[in-house]
Amino acid sequence: MDEGLIIKLYRERAGLTQAQLGKGICSVTHVSKIERGLTQCSKEIINLICERLNIDLQKELEQYDRLKKKLNEWLEVMVKQQMADIELLKQEIEDNTFVHISEAHHFYRILVARYFLIKGDVEKGKDILKSCQAHWNELDRYEKNLLEHTLGIYYLTLNKSKEAIHHLKNINPMEYNNHEFYFHLASASHYTNAKVKSYYYGNLALTYFRKTNNFKRILDSEMLMLAQMASNDLDHFEDTVQQYQSLIKSCRTYQEEAKEINVWHNLGV
Repeated sequence: MDEGLIIKLYRERAGLTQAQLGKGICSVTHVSKIERGLTQCSKEIINLICERLNIDLQKELEQYDRLKKKLNEWLEVMVKQQMADIELLKQEIEDNTFVHISEAHHFYRILVARYFLIKGDVEKGKDILKSCQAHWNELDRYEKNLLEHTLGIYYLTLNKSKEAIHHLKNINPMEYNNHEFYFHLASASHYTNAKVKSYYYGNLALTYFRKTNNFKRILDSEMLMLAQMASNDLDHFEDTVQQYQSLIKSCRTYQEEAKEINVWHNLGV
């Protein structure tokens, strides 16, 4: 499948028709099937096609595999809030020849939308998300879940918690292994004053962040869960204060000054 995509990309770049590419090698129909991954053909035919296109197919396949790995890494560092790595990977991905191949393009575009949301450029993020929604039928199941997740983040950014919940609840956790979305469900539930649901989803997020050694987001989840427990119940007041103090120590350990400020704010409330 990947071989066909690469051949199609370089054929179009060379300005060749399928007939011109296949002349003396194989039929137009055969070239079409190769490009769409619908047929197995001999190594000899592939080699002749690649020779005509002047490409080393193995090197191109390795570059395409790197792109897919980098896209997954980019999502991972976004989840982990590693800002320097987010910028570094963005540049590496943009420099990859295959970033606009259809098989990877939708995944890339959804991540770009999240990137702009992280950077505070909500309008750019919104425009890209709308474009991705228009291509819904072209997305695979993982990409559909990723889009629903990113739409949830977008609506949370706008303080539209009900709309965020609508999209986040559409996610199938069996098809989508980024269970960070539970944190966003917990946040949206918190803003709708659904404390029990917020605590429940927060605990699911906490389990995921512990499993993936995501220390920054562990702090976020613990802070959010603690906010659901905090109340005017004096019987639990001392326990609550102790848990906040423990969170403050953790923030200092990981040098998370902004998160520590939020903890102090919540404790003051």
